[in-house]
Amino acid sequence: MTAEQHLARAVQAQQQGRGVDVVREAQAALELRPDHPIAHNILGMEALGRNDLGAAEAHFDAATRADPSAAALWLNLAKARRLQGSDDGERAALESALETDQLNLNALIRLAELHERRSELGEATIRWGAVAAIAQQSPGAGPELRAFFDDAANAGVEDAFALLGMKKEEKTIFAPRFEDGMLKQEVAQTAVNFSDHRLVAPAATEQQTRLEIGRRIIRRLAQVALERIIALDEKAVDLQQQKGYLGTRLRMLHLARDGMEGIVDDPATIGEQIRAVERSLKETVESYIETKSSLATLDGYIGLIDEVFSHPEAHVTLTQGEVRINRAGIKVAHDAEEGHHALTLAEITVGEKLRGVIALVRCPRSELPPKEDLIAKAERYL
Repeated sequence: MTAEQHLARAVQAQQQGRGVDVVREAQAALELRPDHPIAHNILGMEALGRNDLGAAEAHFDAATRADPSAAALWLNLAKARRLQGSDDGERAALESALETDQLNLNALIRLAELHERRSELGEATIRWGAVAAIAQQSPGAGPELRAFFDDAANAGVEDAFALLGMKKEEKTIFAPRFEDGMLKQEVAQTAVNFSDHRLVAPAATEQQTRLEIGRRIIRRLAQVALERIIALDEKAVDLQQQKGYLGTRLRMLHLARDGMEGIVDDPATIGEQIRAVERSLKETVESYIETKSSLATLDGYIGLIDEVFSHPEAHVTLTQGEVRINRAGIKVAHDAEEGHHALTLAEITVGEKLRGVIALVRCPRSELPPKEDLIAKAERYL
């Protein structure tokens, strides 16, 4: 039997409340894979349930060493250390969780509460401010994810996969900055801001989420094609109006040429004006005929749609790049020595209007923000 099979049996036993079987199966998995993070996490949770805090911490610590990118494991380690009264240990674990996920609301809340307990009001204020800012745009509170977990058909699903999308904005600001060991004022810097976070296409598996994302991109391409058709229709209407105006203008100029006074300011230029209007009218009529002919038949509409779907690379782009940002949200150079986070971002563009930073994420049901008003809670400490 493989380690994964033992873990599957351990999870089943955990759901049925058979603690002894959970421990036996998880330990069997560790015998096959001593560094398996899930097995360590399962044993850590069982140890917490028995109030064996030392064993729980040891298993959670082993789990984070095996998979340091999992914020949930760092949060479990922080809890074990908090229950043992280790503030420094809890802080280190929570900061590690934030290094893997800067927007982890649970880590920010626990860190803010830790600073409160230690009467570190300045740090608590900063953390609660971050909680307020993130809770206001929290993707976890989004309607799609909450509706997914609230659906009775997904009652047994503990983890959802989804696409996290957000807007990335860069703007130049003037602020103090240390340069060459000196604090300089009003230095031009680039501030990077991520906003409008949204979770879309939640599903029980990553494959289902990817499939739904593909469907939505196709629907967006259909919108691009429809927008082109509407734009041509609107152009035809504008050209028709322009054609009518120029025709009326030309008739008036002919009347002025034939002797009707007061129509033009300078009768000497009537012939020149007539020729200019005739050229404009000819160009407008030709453009109107071309525009209407492209939409006159079903083939014309299908041709516009086919043009979009035959060249998706012209309308859908996905690029990856790295940006380095310090804790103040300021972009730093690649060779900078100051502390920063190096973020590898995937940016998608669909059509001319949809652009954002995206990432496939796993959303545990246990980390879904509560429906309580976190902003109001945070504001009590600001």
